[in-house]
Amino acid sequence: MNRFSFMFPIVFATVFSMLSCKNASEKAAEEAIEGAYSSEGENVDVDIDEQGQKVTIETEEGKMVFDQQGTTWPKDIPAEIPQLKGVKISGVSTSDVNGAKSWTVIYDGDATAQMESFSAALKSVGYTTSKMTINEGGALTGEKEKWVVSSMFSKENTVMTIGQQ
Repeated sequence: MNRFSFMFPIVFATVFSMLSCKNASEKAAEEAIEGAYSSEGENVDVDIDEQGQKVTIETEEGKMVFDQQGTTWPKDIPAEIPQLKGVKISGVSTSDVNGAKSWTVIYDGDATAQMESFSAALKSVGYTTSKMTINEGGALTGEKEKWVVSSMFSKENTVMTIGQQ
């Protein structure tokens, strides 16, 4: 696993924490993120938009975009991947590392009742799925050729990640 992929979840959590803090300046956030990558020996360019809602991070390996205002299903996700119904998208991130795309979509609300239908929808288009129930939620993974769909369901929210293997 390359450094860019390894640091993606760490940076994702850090960015959303920084963006939600209204007192943190954009420049300080940019420098903090750039410093995290520089400590790993990578050159990085960080851009935070004027409202502090969208962060773009580019390295030699690829590009990540965190969009706190992203509340719509990304148009470039393969059309065969089903969307969850009755829950609101509260955050979206995208990355493109050496041509391997991935998306993370965060839904607010209880989508646990959709685990079975989501699994069936993936199976209907050729995905092999596995599911694990955990308390009042669970995890679902679907794989097909070069794509992997992973979802963590809970009563509060669902996090879905779609990526290329």
